[in-house]
Amino acid sequence: TMKMSLSISALLLVILGISGMTDADSSCGIPLVTSHIMGGQKAALGKWPWQVNLRRPGYYPYCGGSLISEKWVVTTASCVDSETEDSFIVVLGDYDLDKTENGERSVAVAQIIIHPSYNGKSIENNIALLELAQNVQLSKVILPVCLPEASVTFPDDQNCWATGWGQIKNGTYLPYPRFLRQVELKVISNEKCNDLFSIPDENGITLKNVTDDVVCAGYAKGRKDSCNGDVGGPLVCPKDGRWYLAGLVSWGYGCGLPNRPGVYTRLTSFVEWIKETAPEASVNVLNVEF
Repeated sequence: TMKMSLSISALLLVILGISGMTDADSSCGIPLVTSHIMGGQKAALGKWPWQVNLRRPGYYPYCGGSLISEKWVVTTASCVDSETEDSFIVVLGDYDLDKTENGERSVAVAQIIIHPSYNGKSIENNIALLELAQNVQLSKVILPVCLPEASVTFPDDQNCWATGWGQIKNGTYLPYPRFLRQVELKVISNEKCNDLFSIPDENGITLKNVTDDVVCAGYAKGRKDSCNGDVGGPLVCPKDGRWYLAGLVSWGYGCGLPNRPGVYTRLTSFVEWIKETAPEASVNVLNVEF
C-alpha cells in the first residue's frame, strides 16, 4: 500500500539520517566517564575506553594498544612481530588486571598487519593493525579513540597522556591492585629531543637522532615516563572534549631518566596507511588544530 511504503521510506530516511549524523560527528575520543585523577597515577574506570591490552592466554598483558573502530586495534609492530593470530588475545574495557569488570571483553585476532616498512633493528615504522575476529560492541568502557589527519601537528609542550599497565619504574612491576595507570607528559619537538639525546649520561652514552616518524614526550628532568609493558599503548592529547591518538609507546632508554624522554610512533605519519588498510577506521580520522 502507498501508506505502508511511505512510512517505510520515511523510516529509511530516519535510519540513513542517523547513520549519516554519526559519520559526520564520530563519537570517537569522548569518554562517557568524566572523573579525573590529576597527577595521581591511578586512572578512573572508563576514563580511557580505547585502551586495550594484549595477552597470551593465562598471562599478564605484555603490550598495550588502542581501539580505532569496532573492528580494528592499532599497536606497535614490535608487540606482534613474533606473534601469530592465535598466540594472543585482545582485552577491551579492562581496568583492574585481577578482576573481570562488567563490560570487559576478550576478543580473538583475525589478522595481524605489520607495516611493510617496519624495521625491528632501527625500530622505524613501528606500527601494526590488528583486525578483531568480531566487531566489538561499543559501551561506556569500550570506545574508539580519534585519529588525527596527516596534516595535524602536536606543538611543543602540548600536554598529553600515556596509559598502561606497564612497570612503574625500570624493573618494578605494577603493585597490587593492578589498575590501569596514567601519566601526563609534554610533547617535545624532535629537534629538542635530539639535543637531549646528545647529552651523555653518567656512563658517557648518547643516543642516535630520532627519525621523523616518531614523536618524543616527557620531561628533560625525567621522572615521569611510560615504561616496559606499556609498549604499543596510547599517547593521547585532548582538544575540545575529544582525545586524539598522537603516538604509540615505542621505545625509550630506561624509564623516566633525565634527558631521555620516551619515543612514540607518530600517528600522523601513518594515518594514510591506516585509512587504506582499515577503511572502517576512516570515520574516526578527524582534522583538528592544537
